[in-house]
Amino acid sequence: MNGAIMMDGHTVVETALPVVVPAPPARPEEYDAATRATLEHIDHQAVRTVAENRPDSTQNGYAQDWASWMKFCASSGVPPLAVTPGTLVMFVEWLWTQPGWKKGTYTAPSTVVSPAPSSPPAPSTE
Repeated sequence: MNGAIMMDGHTVVETALPVVVPAPPARPEEYDAATRATLEHIDHQAVRTVAENRPDSTQNGYAQDWASWMKFCASSGVPPLAVTPGTLVMFVEWLWTQPGWKKGTYTAPSTVVSPAPSSPPAPSTE
């Protein structure tokens, strides 16, 4: 009797009911006011952190990456906030078709998705 137990001489069959978890809101405007306020605070902190703590070249790189994402979204019909494993893979594949800054090259997906190092860097002896 797989999945069955006996109680007071009666067989009770246990069944596994699926757990239904509601999907999170798909768009920021669907979030409740508290969540939107938290996200707005995080966004402002992130912008300030980048502006105050990253060199201009890094800030320019972030801007170019965002522009690439927005161009991809516009050309593929994907909403900019529809980030899923599938849209990220599709974006990386799309990058392979985009001209790079140097003639005859293409945008390198490794600038967006880089593998984790196989081992931590050795400590400095200086």
